[in-house]
Amino acid sequence: MDYIVFKGNFNNLLHSFISAETLEEQNNYFKEFNKQRLLYEGTKNLLRINHFSDLSNVKAREEDSNIQHSEPGYLSLVNDYYEAILSAVFRTELEGLWGVHLFKLAEIKIKTFNKGIAEEVDRENKLVSEYQQIFSKAESMFRGEAYLFLH
Repeated sequence: MDYIVFKGNFNNLLHSFISAETLEEQNNYFKEFNKQRLLYEGTKNLLRINHFSDLSNVKAREEDSNIQHSEPGYLSLVNDYYEAILSAVFRTELEGLWGVHLFKLAEIKIKTFNKGIAEEVDRENKLVSEYQQIFSKAESMFRGEAYLFLH
């Protein structure tokens, strides 16, 4: 997944959602937000599975690293999405269609996310990746034979 393209599409969608003039338009953009988030998160999960199924696979490691590097930016986009739905012109109607719980969740997410931590999230992701690489090479001797921890 090309994160730069994804981010541009997501921001365009965000602008369209904010400037929608009817409930139907805003609801359609709302549905598209959900599709885009599922696309990103599904791709991320698939890349993680590919990476963890064979930690020696360099291509899978690079793809996983790229998506992990985009995670702070993605979290920021999702925060922008939450802010947009909470201030939506047709919020009451959207709550009727999608449920109040979703909007309560958005309020909580906004209160618990700070865009200033993006650098720390990226650093944490890099450290976790380094740890995984070290752990994937760790061996234990048992009855005179070496065994990898992950196999």
